[in-house]
Amino acid sequence: MPLKTTNEFAPPIDLGTSLVPDNCRVVPIREIPVQSVAGRIVEINGVEIAITTTRPNYGGVRYWFRCPYCRRRCGIMYIHPFGHVGCRICLNLTYPRQRFKGMLEESILTGYM
Repeated sequence: MPLKTTNEFAPPIDLGTSLVPDNCRVVPIREIPVQSVAGRIVEINGVEIAITTTRPNYGGVRYWFRCPYCRRRCGIMYIHPFGHVGCRICLNLTYPRQRFKGMLEESILTGYM
């Protein structure tokens, strides 16, 4: 499967209401054993996830997951309570602070007016 360019990323999959990452199981790339990375594909929750690498300026190799939905590079894969495995964007996961964005600002503005 050819890699998608940045303009062709898939939209988030519809899993209902957005969750915070705390509700999902987190699988960071650093917890995958190096022996597993050698094959360039790891299996997480029954889903095959491709592994890619980059070379930092200071030398060495950095490993990344490729999201099975959008093919973005990411250091963390999330396992949704429904069993889907993907990146934060594709699983429509929001940080707690993002869910309440604007509420604090609005309360400050209305308090002073």
